[in-house]
Amino acid sequence: MTGTGTAVDLRASPEVAAAQRAWPKVDWPAAAAGADPGRVFTLAHAVVCAWWEQALEWERERTWPARLHAVAGGDAGPRFWWWRIISRDAVVAPETVALAAALLDPGMQERIWEDHAAGGLVRPFRPDGAFFRELTVRLGRPWLADTGRAPQTGLVLGGPLHTGPLLDCMGAFTRIRRGQQDPRGFGLDPWWLRADHRPVSARVQLRALAK
Repeated sequence: MTGTGTAVDLRASPEVAAAQRAWPKVDWPAAAAGADPGRVFTLAHAVVCAWWEQALEWERERTWPARLHAVAGGDAGPRFWWWRIISRDAVVAPETVALAAALLDPGMQERIWEDHAAGGLVRPFRPDGAFFRELTVRLGRPWLADTGRAPQTGLVLGGPLHTGPLLDCMGAFTRIRRGQQDPRGFGLDPWWLRADHRPVSARVQLRALAK
C-alpha cells in the first residue's frame, strides 16, 4: 500500500517483502543503541529517496527499474511516471533497511570515523572512503564507489551517494566521537532530519504529474 491509497502488488518482488520482514532485526539494535527506530527509518528513507531521484542518471542501475516494472505487473509501459511515484516507497524498501542497518552497525560507524576524523585531522567525506565502499557493497551496487572521480584529473568529487541527510548523520557521529558538547544538542543527533530533506509525498507528486 502506498500513501495514495493505491495497492501495490509485491508478489512479483520478493526482495521487498523480505525487507519488510527484516526490519524487526534493525528495530531491535536501534532501540538497544538508544535510538528511536522510527526516526532511524525516517532518516534512512529520506536518504534513499534522494538516491531514487538521482538514479535516473545512474547508467549502470538495473535493480530499481526491474523492481519497478515487476510491481507494475511486468511493465510500467506508458504509465511509467505514475508507477514510479506510487511504487517508490515499496521499491526502495530493501535499500532503506540496508542503509538503516549500516548506520547502526558499530563497525560502519568506525569506518565513518576513520574516513573523516581519525588522527585528529577532520577531512571531507570521500565517496571512495571505506564507509562508502562498504555501503555500496551492502546495497548491491559496488560500481557506485567508482563514479566519484573526475576522468581527466582523478580528483575525488562528490559521490552519487552523497546526500544532505546522510552527510548530516555521518557528521553527527564524528562530532559525538570527538566529544563535542553543545547544551542545545545542535549537530549531535544523527537521526535529526531537516524539513527540506524530507522526501516529497506521493500525493504531492501525483498532483504535479496531473498538471
